[in-house]
Amino acid sequence: MTLLEFFSTSGKKWKDLGIALKFSTNGIKVKRGLLMKAIVILVFVSPETGLGHWVRMKPLAEILQTFGVKVALAVNADTIIINEINELGIPFITLNAIDDQRFIRYIQEQDICLTIIDTKLMPEISFLRKIKEHTKLVLIDHLGEACTESDLTILPNCHNNINSFSGLILSGTKWSLIHPEVLSFSPKKEFPVKIKRIAVTSGGSDPAGVLLHILRLVTDDISYEWMLFPGDHFIHTKELQNIASSSCQIKIRPYNLHDIYSCDMVLSAFGVSAYEWVFFNMPLLLVSHNIENIDAAGNFSAIFPQSKSLGFYKNLSKETLMESISNVLKIQNAMKREELADTIGSGYRNVASYICSLI
Repeated sequence: MTLLEFFSTSGKKWKDLGIALKFSTNGIKVKRGLLMKAIVILVFVSPETGLGHWVRMKPLAEILQTFGVKVALAVNADTIIINEINELGIPFITLNAIDDQRFIRYIQEQDICLTIIDTKLMPEISFLRKIKEHTKLVLIDHLGEACTESDLTILPNCHNNINSFSGLILSGTKWSLIHPEVLSFSPKKEFPVKIKRIAVTSGGSDPAGVLLHILRLVTDDISYEWMLFPGDHFIHTKELQNIASSSCQIKIRPYNLHDIYSCDMVLSAFGVSAYEWVFFNMPLLLVSHNIENIDAAGNFSAIFPQSKSLGFYKNLSKETLMESISNVLKIQNAMKREELADTIGSGYRNVASYICSLI
């Protein structure tokens, strides 16, 4: 299903949430000449870096097209998402390295006016400056020296401290990129009376093996039903199945939002999906898959009171996990469904509109 088909079949739910969106050039004020403008999105994806960058850039590419912009993609030659890109029908170029000089030639030949970069590793400053000689530059979810080189940096979250960085930086819930499929659900009105079924997720490929670590902690637990949702490109499948087979309380399911929504709470690796579970308005426990994310997860929990950070996953003990689950219903459930729609439900439109204003 394309994004336009999705919105045309789920408009009522969007209306119920109070989100007035119309992703077509009808009803959207398109700048004069915008239909001839071209944007390229550079996104590198691998099992080691995970799928988060692609998951949020795919809807952005589709939405930008509905604003009347021509969109192309630049991806790594060994990307694991080549089939998805082909199905999307957007032109693309494959690069051997993130600073492949062919990219510079490409933006010149295709008359690209703006480059969006969403990658785990940022190209060298010298390469960014070469891009800037030909196009405007927008960075997604990156803080560092590169911010001073970009025309705009967008942090699609509200958990980072940006005070020590310079450059034009947009950050906060207004810019959160929640996948459109998630927004088709209505946030739950209240927490469950009792926790029975727990959804455990860890991202698209889970290179750190967070799901495995959590699973090892609960294999002998009979208090809850553990629903494991590995991503489509999960790289530890065989080991996961071996461990899960030792308990009748553990079930592995294909990643499916409806099944996750049906659970009583979510235990998740901290990342882009944390905002999705907050939108569902479910009790949420977070573990960090790397040391760098610990503070960010803590900041997130301070902003969204229905969540709690449990720290670095390797330091998580069974005792701490089980105690946290027992106390999860004491987490303050403060946000009304209308507040959720207003705060984190319109990020894609806001981001797309601002990017279009640059060209």
